[in-house]
Amino acid sequence: MSQPEKTNESSERKHFGITEALLVLIFLISAVGVAITDMSPDWGYWFWLSIVPLLAATSLYRSWKASRDRSESVFWILRHQIFHWLGLLGSLEIIFLLYSTNRVNAPEAGLFSLLTVALATFLAGIHFHWHFTVLGILLGLSTLLVAWVEASIWIVIPVSVVVVALVLFFSRRSKEKSI
Repeated sequence: MSQPEKTNESSERKHFGITEALLVLIFLISAVGVAITDMSPDWGYWFWLSIVPLLAATSLYRSWKASRDRSESVFWILRHQIFHWLGLLGSLEIIFLLYSTNRVNAPEAGLFSLLTVALATFLAGIHFHWHFTVLGILLGLSTLLVAWVEASIWIVIPVSVVVVALVLFFSRRSKEKSI
């Protein structure tokens, strides 16, 4: 392998690591966003709006790097990226407008926000870089998981309380018999 090929390969690994780390961070903090929105929709609003610049900056960075390698127009990429991420901001604004007019409640606003971010991220992956497609799919699946947990929590908690009570009762009873 020639020296320029080695340099280009190590450079790509470095950029892949930065992008991947940011996408993992976004995935982890997005799960927290639904809980924040459930507890305080005002904080949730600002949380979701702050996710968009993080996603946009990561996507722009990745696209800019790719455009240099392929000699594409930075103006074209910037224009598409700006409209894409402004569309996500507009969608989030609509979700919280629906919340403020009592058309949706706080848990629904959190789920809708996560689903909207998932869709925008998935589409960014189709148009800009495949890493975002993977993140979009993971965010969409986490929306399903969060919705299931929220829907079943009122079943899981009482069952858990009963199970813990039974375990404590039988463990105490076995200790009394052994004495």
